[in-house]
Amino acid sequence: MSARVDNPEHRSVDDRLAEWRRASLARQRRLDDLDQVADPDYHGRNLAARPGVVVRVDSFLGTLNTEDVQAAYGPPESVEAGGYQFRREDPEHPSLATLRSKYSLEEVAGDGDAFTRTNRVRIWLKGRWPHLLPFTNPPYDGLVILDRASRGETFICMHYSVALVHCCAALGIDARVVNLHRGIAESYPVGGEAAAGVDEHVTTEVHCRELAQWVMFDPDFDCTFELRGKPLSAWEIHRAHLAGDRPTSVKGPGAAAYDSLGDDFYEVTLPSYFAHVSLLMRNDFISDPDGPVPILHLVDDATPPILWYAGEDMRLRRDMLGPLCVAKSYTDKTPLLTDGNLESAWASDDTEREHWVEVSLPEETGVERIALHWPEWRNRLRTSTGYRIDGLVDGSWQPLTEAQSNSERPWTVHDVEPSSLTALRIVQPPGGGSVEYPNRLWLSQVECH
Repeated sequence: MSARVDNPEHRSVDDRLAEWRRASLARQRRLDDLDQVADPDYHGRNLAARPGVVVRVDSFLGTLNTEDVQAAYGPPESVEAGGYQFRREDPEHPSLATLRSKYSLEEVAGDGDAFTRTNRVRIWLKGRWPHLLPFTNPPYDGLVILDRASRGETFICMHYSVALVHCCAALGIDARVVNLHRGIAESYPVGGEAAAGVDEHVTTEVHCRELAQWVMFDPDFDCTFELRGKPLSAWEIHRAHLAGDRPTSVKGPGAAAYDSLGDDFYEVTLPSYFAHVSLLMRNDFISDPDGPVPILHLVDDATPPILWYAGEDMRLRRDMLGPLCVAKSYTDKTPLLTDGNLESAWASDDTEREHWVEVSLPEETGVERIALHWPEWRNRLRTSTGYRIDGLVDGSWQPLTEAQSNSERPWTVHDVEPSSLTALRIVQPPGGGSVEYPNRLWLSQVECH
């Protein structure tokens, strides 16, 4: 095992220039011009990007599957999964204070408990704009959405839900965005999700402290659901649907906009969307508009785990939810670390334990240099401070090199004793991540020569 070598010229000047040009052209949407810029040479040398390579990881920050439904439905301050705590927007955030005063939300909500006040806000919100696809995707900010709607723009379910969450937050009521899928499929025609039965819907859950429970409020279809007089959470609707019980919809005046969908839409079709219930693990989109948004997907005997966005780290994007399905069956494999795209990244969950990435090569291959590329976020490179790299040589794992007190940098290069490997493994011990996120292994690419 040789000593670690940091090689600042690992990327040649020509490689870096080509990479810079391609990224700039892609951001400018000058897609035709991309053909005039050759791929950087390193793509041809990158073993991890060769056909037949398989990359497995221990976990995903962006996708947290759990059977612990009770933990997901505890008080907002105690909801936690994968080492990630549910994060809530401060009701006194300036944007929420403006939202509260500009739209007289205290008067809209009126007196009463959280359930009653949220119902009034939901009905009011549904009347602010009709459900139509927007021309652009606004930020996850209820004030921006309502201001644009006041000027005649239209939005869809995800925007109703974000706006309701922020209206509730402005009133000191905890709420969260909920994503629903009728089904999961490995492939489906883009634009034909509904026909394939995998289309999605976005709604809201509100924590009603007087009832000591989360309740589903649908601000787009302007309804709640109840069973034998009890208001239901999204998961309770899911369980009722599986059991063959038919929860009763309690509709507001905005539901009249959907009369054309038929008499059984609210009682049969809409509950079917609760086949998969996924909870966004934060609602502080205003104060943290670009942070990762872990998705907590609830699992039971009839509901298998899912994987979001091929395992991306789920940094917030305005198109993250909408009319294009994003969930597939769970796998511990991800193409993100082999696609050569340094703009995307994978991240492990934040649990305080060992995290790992394993690259299996299609055939025995000589390796003498390994480069790990670290993602940039909030103007910092999320370089792991400590880890170990092992190689599978003649059927057994052998240590190749390790890093200790690794400093922040865009990539870390290790020159190792030349070996013929069939697999490579990066292992990060507890606390070996970046300074701000010590229990998260965060990578954008694994490169080998």
